[in-house]
Amino acid sequence: LQYVCEMRGWLGKCASRHRAAPRSGRHDHRQSRYWSVLSGGKLFLYKNWRDTPKHVFDLLLCTVREPRNVPERFCFEIISPSNSAVLQAETASGMAAWTQVIQNATGKALDAQMPRLAPGGGVGATQNCEA
Repeated sequence: LQYVCEMRGWLGKCASRHRAAPRSGRHDHRQSRYWSVLSGGKLFLYKNWRDTPKHVFDLLLCTVREPRNVPERFCFEIISPSNSAVLQAETASGMAAWTQVIQNATGKALDAQMPRLAPGGGVGATQNCEA
């Protein structure tokens, strides 16, 4: 089986999940839009694709899940030991694709760290990724 481990596209990044405006009591869910590139086991978020990335997530120890208490649609949360962010895809199918590709890339990065115990592919099934 081949697993896709690279992807590019626009993602929104929620500025704050729980920050309340001082007087209104309403939650502040501002977003920034980023050109996002998942390649080489890392997720890069660019404000302008010509510049250096504003955010980089090493996917080796990341997990991706549906966020809690976020009213926007098509959101997913990426969590690493040092950072986390709530990101928003443009569509439901886009959200599903991003979460699957992030999981594939994380699995590939973990698999690369595992010792090879058997001639047929190590401890578990090996994920071969194609661009």
